[in-house]
Amino acid sequence: MSRATIYPPEHRTFKDQVTGAAIHQLTDHLCHSSHFYFTHLPYYAGGTKMLFHSDRGNARNIFEIDLRSFEIRQVTGFEPGEPETLWEEDCWIGHINTSPHKPSLLTFCHEGPWSQVDNRIWGLDADAKRAWKIRAADDASFVGHEI
Repeated sequence: MSRATIYPPEHRTFKDQVTGAAIHQLTDHLCHSSHFYFTHLPYYAGGTKMLFHSDRGNARNIFEIDLRSFEIRQVTGFEPGEPETLWEEDCWIGHINTSPHKPSLLTFCHEGPWSQVDNRIWGLDADAKRAWKIRAADDASFVGHEI
């Protein structure tokens, strides 16, 4: 599978059995496909196209779907291979975000109950393999990662 591979529409519409609302399923490929995290808007081209992640071909790539024709096009071209460990620790890590200006900078959070997390939001320099607290919390305050 290469960049710019085009897939035929997989869209289907059906009614929710409880509410009767129309459900628009955009993909039905036998793999994991998911939307971006809610802080990253996936729409562009005046709202006529949407980006999503999918692991079609056993490699996680970004795809676009034309919301008029429902045609799907692969945008990135990552191939399966050996992953590189950038940071490792004994915590539940989530909400990984990349910097729009510096590809080597990421943010992530430590998940879990407030009482069991020492610091919620972290920065990571992938080149230096160094992590730091974005903002340290004290006993009187909490620093969260949700909007």
